[in-house]
Amino acid sequence: MDLVEGLQEGQDTDKDARSEHSPLGRLRRWREHVRSRRTTRHVYQAVIGLLGGSIVLGGLLLVPLPGPGLIAGVDTLEENPDAIQAFIAATLRAMEEISDNPEVGLEAAITAVPELGNDQETQRAILEATIDTWRGPLQAERGLGAVDRDGWQTSIAFLEDLGLVPNPITIEDVLRDDLLPAGD
Repeated sequence: MDLVEGLQEGQDTDKDARSEHSPLGRLRRWREHVRSRRTTRHVYQAVIGLLGGSIVLGGLLLVPLPGPGLIAGVDTLEENPDAIQAFIAATLRAMEEISDNPEVGLEAAITAVPELGNDQETQRAILEATIDTWRGPLQAERGLGAVDRDGWQTSIAFLEDLGLVPNPITIEDVLRDDLLPAGD
């Protein structure tokens, strides 16, 4: 009898789930057996790591994301539009500088978080992948920070399909591209 069948037949989950004869108890004993041997422990850890990594990677590939953006509350946007606009302009200037010379970004990151310098090759690869997300056909045409309205619409529809958006929303409800520097 598995845990679901046991629950359907009225097992007391607090008592029966701890029992060595319950499905969870048998799983616990198997896991302890695997962990008690060096070779099987390493294989178990590798399998769990690969499975977890595959789930994360699959999720990232399946979720449509609209691209980089800035999240701010409505009150902040209404009370501080000049500060938000200046922040966006400074961020876009930094993105442009880092895109043109990734070493500048890598050095700045290592200065801020010295531990990143322990594996510069990996950090450089992460930075290059990040820069790639900043650039696309739309950004080539309109500049860094250009907003992909279709991407946002796809993301909204996806979240609505999952039931994660309880009330209808439009792109205008969640997106303001009027704060971008002129020309973008």
